[in-house]
Amino acid sequence: IPGPIPITSLLQLMLGAPYPGGGGNVLHAQVRYFDPDRQRPGLPPDLAALVEEINPEGITLTLVNTNPVSTRKVIVQAGAYAEHETVAVAAGGRQIEVADSHFTVDLQPGAGERLSIRMKRFVNQPTFRFPWNRQAAPK
Repeated sequence: IPGPIPITSLLQLMLGAPYPGGGGNVLHAQVRYFDPDRQRPGLPPDLAALVEEINPEGITLTLVNTNPVSTRKVIVQAGAYAEHETVAVAAGGRQIEVADSHFTVDLQPGAGERLSIRMKRFVNQPTFRFPWNRQAAPK
């Protein structure tokens, strides 16, 4: 019987997070994903995510929809517990002001996008609530 599956690489590459280790340590992630169509945490089927860069102003995240016929929607949350605020997202030559702990991305079939996400870190009270169960962050 094989041993436990190592998840360190997935944490680093998909969430921009170091491995928290054992003993109940807290996950310190740059982003967390939610599937709004299925109302569950995690990436939707056929969606790939890569945190390419982490810098003091935010992160660079690439999302790819590998499904050749269906659009995919994903909610990207700033921080594992919505503790960060997304200030703005730049993609495809456009910049969109967000000013919230999460935002939604729609990806066409077979499409990908590199997002430059500007963040303010540790400005929100951490929460376990899903994005569809909470109000927008106070202004």
